[in-house]
Amino acid sequence: AILLIYSYTSFVSEPPIQARQIRPLTREVSQELYPAVSPGLTYLSYTRMIEGAHKYLVIEHQKSKKSIKVTQADTDLSKLVWSNDNQHVAFLARSQKKCVIYMSDIETIEQSDAWQPLTNCSNYSNPHFMFTPDNKSLLFNDRLASANGYQIFKIDLETYGKQILNQPITAGKGNYSFDISPNGETLVMLNSEFEPVTAIYTLDIESSHLTRTGQLDYLMRSVTFNHDSQSIVHPSPHPAYELWQSTLAGEKLSVIASNTSRVKHPSRFHNDSDFLF
Repeated sequence: AILLIYSYTSFVSEPPIQARQIRPLTREVSQELYPAVSPGLTYLSYTRMIEGAHKYLVIEHQKSKKSIKVTQADTDLSKLVWSNDNQHVAFLARSQKKCVIYMSDIETIEQSDAWQPLTNCSNYSNPHFMFTPDNKSLLFNDRLASANGYQIFKIDLETYGKQILNQPITAGKGNYSFDISPNGETLVMLNSEFEPVTAIYTLDIESSHLTRTGQLDYLMRSVTFNHDSQSIVHPSPHPAYELWQSTLAGEKLSVIASNTSRVKHPSRFHNDSDFLF
């Protein structure tokens, strides 16, 4: 199931008490991964995984609850992300013969011949990617071989030119997870040269200045900026039954949610307060 963490305010006492609630958005009998809500809050998208079948994308209209399935023969489709202008989506297509990140208009996403290939990725890679806040570029990571760490690249969506970002060394897992702050000013990166150690870095996007902000003695599985652009949200250490808010140095600030099964793939809900997982 995909869950929404949302907050409410109690006016019983002063000052108001902020409390977190968890509400299921899906209840299907399957694994539902990589949830994302469109910036206009119109659509919920996720990857559905059913044993013995290829992964496919589900895009559900939040008012009508009507949904579409996006499939391709002999191919796993996953990790759909939204542009901030609601005009485009990007997603991953993997098979024995290919690993490609595609872009599509939401209106034509069921027509595979209308998909625009943005970049190939290696067979050793499970890339993480996202649109930049100005919708002009796509960031993604890739590794050339199983012995190589992940590197982060930027694709210009007008020229399709590709450049590598300033980032820490890419030994071990390399720079395997990252996120852009909601204000568009900072990129946070998770780097693991020696597992299970995780180093946290930030990159000032305008100046390309790289800063190492913290190091942890466990592998942080993924990272997303909090809505405040000043702290991060991530799964707790293994077995990851909680979602934590931490400083950019990795210092735990609070438990956002506690669950009876593993918390995966948290993402911001576009209302300045809530999260999906």
